[in-house]
Amino acid sequence: MFTKGLQEYSNIHVFANLASLGEANLKYETTRQWEIQIYGEATKVSVTYLPCKKILGEYVVSPVDLCHALNNYSPDLVWTNSPSVTSDIAQTYAILNGIPWVTTYHADSGPAWYGLVYSHLEAVLLRFATRIMVHSERYRKKLLRRGIRKEKIYIAPVAPYLAGFQPTSTVPDPQVCNPERKDAFLFVGVLDDAHKYKRPELLIQALANLRQLGTVVQLRIVGDGNCKDSLQRSTERLGVSQQVAFLGTLSPADLAREFQTAQGLVICSDSESEGYGIVAVEAMYYGLPVIVPKIVPVSEMVQRLGAGIVYDSSDANGLSSALLRLCGNETLRAACQRAARSSANELDWRKSIMPQQINPILSILCQKRS
Repeated sequence: MFTKGLQEYSNIHVFANLASLGEANLKYETTRQWEIQIYGEATKVSVTYLPCKKILGEYVVSPVDLCHALNNYSPDLVWTNSPSVTSDIAQTYAILNGIPWVTTYHADSGPAWYGLVYSHLEAVLLRFATRIMVHSERYRKKLLRRGIRKEKIYIAPVAPYLAGFQPTSTVPDPQVCNPERKDAFLFVGVLDDAHKYKRPELLIQALANLRQLGTVVQLRIVGDGNCKDSLQRSTERLGVSQQVAFLGTLSPADLAREFQTAQGLVICSDSESEGYGIVAVEAMYYGLPVIVPKIVPVSEMVQRLGAGIVYDSSDANGLSSALLRLCGNETLRAACQRAARSSANELDWRKSIMPQQINPILSILCQKRS
């Protein structure tokens, strides 16, 4: 099996479980060198690094290197992460060589230099896929409208990543994961140009709006990147610098502690470039309510479970109202906490999520070998 560097951590779990089921010759191709040691040691999956180059704003593995690797592996199945130029090359290779291929379609976030043209070309390529995994009903409907046959598409949720590659199989202890909540809300995300769609500046503006109304809300921002300095300047300009703590990049253990003690997690992306919002799943696993805009796919799960607040508006005013609803209503917050904690079994990797992701893959491999 072959894949490019995956952006959703849960997919490496599938690899590990495939290996444990006897798929010993599993290969995981990554375009990010730091993953080699982490993934290789954690899953015992063979990991090979393929160097990539930045071409017109998009990181791309050389077609020569990619095809050479595929030829060496002689894969039973090619698994990619779309949209991505590197994935497109691997998928084209699979089509030309009659190899079944599966892709995880995570977001409408193709290369900016292709724009809408890329989306149309990608849709044509996806029609040749053996199966397409999406993480929400919204993206299933999107692909249907683009001419993908419904029997090719299946929905599989993503799993919490915080517990590493051996997620706990039990519901987190409420005494551990639900101490008396502090006043701070939590934002988790990369603070760089490539992730501007996460819009942390909206959250800072929302805090300023609430301050003008007489409500002081604390915020803790987890993440780092080249936009961090400008965000810090924004807090000073808006007069909320004393309310916002920039924590930088945290270890999984430290991030788990933040989830355990925050008042709520806030996602404020205003673009469908946010493919799912897996950080919300991680937060719910630790009993943390989530505030998320409707445009982000994970909002479907949050709303269904009653584990937070889903708001329609993607501006600072709409976000301010959502923050005020949660921090000003102890009864609502407690109900969201209970709903989030009770969802832990549904979010359990081995019991619930892994079978939904792995079964279609195993089915294709079994059909090929029979």
